[in-house]
Amino acid sequence: MYFAFEKTTRASILDVMLPRLSAETGNGSSWWALVDLAFDHGGVRLQWHRESVSLYQTGALAQLHPVSPTLMKLGLVAEEAKSDLTTLALHCGARPMLSFVQVPGPIEDLVAAWQACIYPATDDGQKFLLRLADTRVIPTLPLALSPAHWARVVQPLVEWQAPGRDGLIYPVPLAAKSFSGMASDTEITLADVEVDRLIHHAMPDTLIEAMREHCPDLLPATGHGAFYREVSRAHDVAARCGVQAFPDLVALAVACVLQPGLVDDERLVARLTDGTWRPGELNDKLMELMPEETA
Repeated sequence: MYFAFEKTTRASILDVMLPRLSAETGNGSSWWALVDLAFDHGGVRLQWHRESVSLYQTGALAQLHPVSPTLMKLGLVAEEAKSDLTTLALHCGARPMLSFVQVPGPIEDLVAAWQACIYPATDDGQKFLLRLADTRVIPTLPLALSPAHWARVVQPLVEWQAPGRDGLIYPVPLAAKSFSGMASDTEITLADVEVDRLIHHAMPDTLIEAMREHCPDLLPATGHGAFYREVSRAHDVAARCGVQAFPDLVALAVACVLQPGLVDDERLVARLTDGTWRPGELNDKLMELMPEETA
């Protein structure tokens, strides 16, 4: 797979996490790495020598236990903490599978709360797997979920640190105080608008995966974060202009990658909204906007 984000380095992780781990020594809280083991499927698995707890334990998700998001306890003593973080950085840094959570109480409380959130039903009775540990998804959750549902996810946490597309570690925004203390023992139900927003925010990565399959030469070896932003901007334009067919979304993303600046060209919006093309046939129209040497 191709991951459109910059590698999170050992130095970046140590800079952010070592001071936090040392500050928590003896205060009763604990820090855990949240690791999405789905990214280890078919490859070398992370070996962890401390306590760990899987999120996929019961019900329909139990059969996915080997690829479950897993909480792995971090040592708080300086040398232990440094060793743990180094192990995680080396194994996970090049993939979107590692973030860090601070838990004020028993880890079982967090697991119970998240098990009520990770496989919610939708308004039409379908089930939707919420990728809480995929760091491409984490920043989109407070944008996609309702404030009440986002509060359900973060209510058991003191802090959540996760890498951004630039590879640096950032705090995940927690819920507003007005939503604190919400009940967390019942499963949530996603409204249609929440599902739509989750799909919308995931689409740039879906388009990049389609590009990897069909035109891999367009995927840069460096500058992954900038590449993601270009594809994401193309998708935003598509959404504003009502472009929905997947082949058209891919064609638009490819065109914007091939022609830097096209996403800001006023002719692009005019072409997307002029009504002269049918869904699934946008590629030919986009070629008219491309320089001959590119087309």
